[in-house]
Amino acid sequence: MAFLASLNTDDPAVQGVDIIHEYHVAAPAAGLSREQIRQAQINGLEIAFLSDGEKRALREKVAAA
Repeated sequence: MAFLASLNTDDPAVQGVDIIHEYHVAAPAAGLSREQIRQAQINGLEIAFLSDGEKRALREKVAAA
């Protein structure tokens, strides 16, 4: 069985942790490579509650980055 995993914040307003912190601190602590972090970003997009059009637009931004 496979599943998609993403890296995200739990509750930035309560925890005081933003996504930049997660990428700079949590991802390396978990031993994630740059490619794994990029895949986690793509996974987050795929499982987000967004329309297909919004996902497509964001995919294009990710591909250009």
